[in-house]
Amino acid sequence: MMCTIDAIDASIVIFRNSREQLESLFKSLAAQSITKHSTLRVFIRNNDPSNRKHVEACIAQICASLPLDITIAHSERNIGFGAAHNENFRLGSAPFFLVLNPDGALWSDAIERLVEHAHSDPVAAAWEMRQVPYEHPKMYRPSTLETPWVAGAAVMFRRSAYQAVNGFDARIFLYGEDVDLSWRLRAQGWKLRYIPRANFVHHTYDAPGQIKPSQTIGSIYASLCLRARYGTVKQILGGLGLWMAELCIRQPFAGRRQALINVLRRFFCDFRYFRRSGTALRRSGFQPEFMYWDYGLHRDGAFHAFHCTESTDTAAPKVSIVVRTCARPALLREALQSIVYQTYRNIEVIVVEDGAPHAQHLVETEFKSQLNVRYFSTYAKVGRSTAGNLGLKNATGEWLGFLDDDDQLFADHVEVLVHAALSAQRKVVYGTALEIGTRIESSDNGELRYIEKKPVIRYRQPFSKLTLWKKNFLPIQSVLFHRDLFERYGGFDEDLDQLEDWLLWVRYSLENDFQWVNKVTSLYRVPYDRDQLLARHAKLRAAYPSAIARQYEMRVCLSPRVVVDMIDEHMRSHALIYVSNTRFHNLAIRFPILRRLYSAILALLPGRRRKT
Repeated sequence: MMCTIDAIDASIVIFRNSREQLESLFKSLAAQSITKHSTLRVFIRNNDPSNRKHVEACIAQICASLPLDITIAHSERNIGFGAAHNENFRLGSAPFFLVLNPDGALWSDAIERLVEHAHSDPVAAAWEMRQVPYEHPKMYRPSTLETPWVAGAAVMFRRSAYQAVNGFDARIFLYGEDVDLSWRLRAQGWKLRYIPRANFVHHTYDAPGQIKPSQTIGSIYASLCLRARYGTVKQILGGLGLWMAELCIRQPFAGRRQALINVLRRFFCDFRYFRRSGTALRRSGFQPEFMYWDYGLHRDGAFHAFHCTESTDTAAPKVSIVVRTCARPALLREALQSIVYQTYRNIEVIVVEDGAPHAQHLVETEFKSQLNVRYFSTYAKVGRSTAGNLGLKNATGEWLGFLDDDDQLFADHVEVLVHAALSAQRKVVYGTALEIGTRIESSDNGELRYIEKKPVIRYRQPFSKLTLWKKNFLPIQSVLFHRDLFERYGGFDEDLDQLEDWLLWVRYSLENDFQWVNKVTSLYRVPYDRDQLLARHAKLRAAYPSAIARQYEMRVCLSPRVVVDMIDEHMRSHALIYVSNTRFHNLAIRFPILRRLYSAILALLPGRRRKT
């Protein structure tokens, strides 16, 4: 069903942008599917007063054949990103205000995706698009898409909320003004959403990891100002300490130290304004997070590249996600919601409940219209392994994965892993996962609330067979595998209720290497309370001898050279400094001092004779 909004105002601020950039953006606006049902008005603010006629002529030529309602205005000087958007905001009246960077382009359904969420989301003030090829790595909740702040490159605001907080702060010229606006909205009780299915192609980096001087300096100034407005005295002093550390490090670009000194001078001039204007915000109880120069936790994989073109491949392989649950419908709801938001579309969900069918009504009433989902109940308790195998036997996908009811998948999980597996031609692929210590409580209305520890990455491990055979570093929801492996090697050992996933990965690794994607694509929960965590570890330790005994029964055929390479790889990955015997021998031959040291070491080793 098409969700419509009568009108949307789009705001674009340009400053010496190329014709190619503007043409790409305007064509993508004209091609939006939402324009068939809503009015899209485009307001352009030119922040370069020296080329008014050129800008008007260029836009007129580009849009001559495009069905766009465009208004162009010019600033008397470069007034900055936020102030220019505020000027455009005053010209419009639509209930939603779309902010776009001029150096990007929208997928044809991008605005429609935002509208779908906005239409049924009265508690949210802003909906941010996903930037491709490089997604912004900030955190969001996979089950609600709630995010701590929205990036200003491509985001839609609710007009009433934007107006209530007076829009962007003009004192922040560029970088960080979107964080400040986001925090003022949150301080008034609004939610912010990240919409990964709404894509904005934004080639903001020429190469992964590129250092951009203006962004570096502007972000440092903005962080100091936001610490002054929202932070405690300790956080302000912490920011000044970071500034001093920045001053001492090696310059990655010319003029950096002088720019940092100018930042500090400017910050001291503006400190009183930001401190006074934040008094009510600090008293409201709103507590934002500062992490170095960032504003909250970032997920690994900032420069994992996504496709920039809209996918037309209708033959994408089906992926089956087996969800194990046991009388925890509220948790299950969040796990399934994280699958609903997946950017990969060809997904089948198999829900298996170990025991009575507590969640059947939930699955069939809430998720049948949103997911290709089937529900199974064992009625009698059979254990996690048997429940998992039941799900695998009923799955029809070419690729298989698991999601326990207290775990969640970030929206790009399946997309990232399928593309990585196909590119590397591997039958098992896994991503990095966040571990969150959690105490789950129920509120009065039956919804979940959490007491959570700060997320950590427990395993950031490139694939190593020897490491996997020694310990499990693959959280179950982080793995996707081809169904050939299940058909050939089977599923879980059904008499195990702990470490069943470890033995499955070991069995699948006997003749296969796994592909690792260094991007956080999922999260799993562990007990928050120390006693519960220790009890969980005790169960795992008790199951360990049985798992080891079963590994002794497995057989693998490897060449001697492969074994040597595996040992070298294992030792290298677990040592701070690793020099192989062969490399040390070669160095000893070249340098006399090392040669004498090497000979002395050999003489001390048992069973070795020093040659004369």
